[in-house]
Amino acid sequence: VFGFGGIASGAAAIAKVLFFVFLALFVISLFVGGTRRPTV
Repeated sequence: VFGFGGIASGAAAIAKVLFFVFLALFVISLFVGGTRRPTV
């Protein structure tokens, strides 16, 4: 159990970073898709 708190906080920090990364990619994809207006 020793060090579990550190691992948990590290995982939470990584999850938060990944969340913001995917959120940024999603917003960028929406912006690019909205400006290009693909003819699909």
